[in-house]
Amino acid sequence: MRVWMIAEASLYTRLRRELILFADPSLAIPGFEDAYAWMRGQMAQRLPHYQGRWPWWAWVRPPAGRIRPDLRARGAYHNGWPAGTPCVRLGLDIPDAALLLSDFDKWHAVLNNGPLVSSDEEWDAFEALPETQRQATKEATWPGIFAVNEPPEPFWHGSDAPIIQACFETLRLADVREVTTFRARPTRR
Repeated sequence: MRVWMIAEASLYTRLRRELILFADPSLAIPGFEDAYAWMRGQMAQRLPHYQGRWPWWAWVRPPAGRIRPDLRARGAYHNGWPAGTPCVRLGLDIPDAALLLSDFDKWHAVLNNGPLVSSDEEWDAFEALPETQRQATKEATWPGIFAVNEPPEPFWHGSDAPIIQACFETLRLADVREVTTFRARPTRR
């Protein structure tokens, strides 16, 4: 399956030198360790050859209904790097069995440690639960992020097509099919 990664150009330089890379857990966004641990557990359950390493993240269906990430979208792909940082958009062909697809918007329920609900009524029902039942109840809703072939839910997507992301364990130079270089630009204010 074709997926798209956005990274600093130095990562691609390292990939060309080492041929295979694994994600560095020290680069994970602080505060989201529990969400990443949950995703790694899901990868262990759902990917047959997963070895337990931290995931790489890529776009399958990026924002705005694009086929590949639109590098003009400053807020989506230029945040976090100083203006002028050399970057790359990598088009990768990765075997389907090595990818775990999820809904980007719904993933935020996991990131924010909240329930994956589809209406205000479902939210109210969750809030009415005793505190002792909430963690298990919300975690039981999270596998819904993997229902990527379902019709869009207005509660999560409005009228837009869902944004689909992928997690995978191993970044291989042999999987790179397209490289587009660019420089990070400041977001518009």
